Amino acid sequence: GGINQAYLGTGLRIKKLSLGVNAGYMFGNKDFSTLLTFLNDSIQYAQSNTRNETHFGGLFINGGFQFEQKFKNKNKKESILRLGAYGSLKQTLTARRDATVETVVFDAAGNKFRVDSVFEKNTKIPAMKWDANFPATGSFVIEDTVASYHLYLVIRHTDAYMYNNIWVNVGLQSPGDSLYFQKLDLSLGSDAAGWEGTGMNDIWEVRKPLALNKRFRKQGEYRFSIFQVMRDNPLLHIMSVGMRVEKAP
Repeated sequence: GGINQAYLGTGLRIKKLSLGVNAGYMFGNKDFSTLLTFLNDSIQYAQSNTRNETHFGGLFINGGFQFEQKFKNKNKKESILRLGAYGSLKQTLTARRDATVETVVFDAAGNKFRVDSVFEKNTKIPAMKWDANFPATGSFVIEDTVASYHLYLVIRHTDAYMYNNIWVNVGLQSPGDSLYFQKLDLSLGSDAAGWEGTGMNDIWEVRKPLALNKRFRKQGEYRFSIFQVMRDNPLLHIMSVGMRVEKAP
């Protein structure tokens, strides 16, 4: 992956004062993948495949000015004094991440069996203003009803988010059943320790456990819906919300 910039700039000179401004869009992606294999085919072994692909982008504006004054000394030798300043507006990057994690086992005959897998689906919040009537939705498929799973709520927000917590209503619908909701108060950080999770520039992502070692009774497609139930409507500076499902080891 890499980072790219596309921008336009212009300048203006008014007598001794020069003004300039640049505006553009920064975009790019980061792709990280790992493949682990063992070449000994005489015993049972595990192979893993991990991939994280992040896409990001955002607008930026910067500008500056310069003032120029000419002087002449007693010998009529000319000197020039230049004063200037440069700055930029705060930039916010919008990011989306696709994650795939898979571990498989091969037996001596070369048959492949899936050990665990990861699902993650995030919904982008329009203009980072989460309306109470706008749900983050998605679905995932459960094939193994014997295994246990970990479920996480994934929230991405900016550093400008105003609270240390968030109230959400999380609904999960099993195949052929109704949608059941659970109201949760989730901590995102504290004044003393700062934000939880991982950060890049002013963007933070946190995973909050919803259920650990959960077993699903039915095979098939499960659907989820996530609503914000804070007093603020819309809730500002929330970038994306989603769910992550991991097969427990």
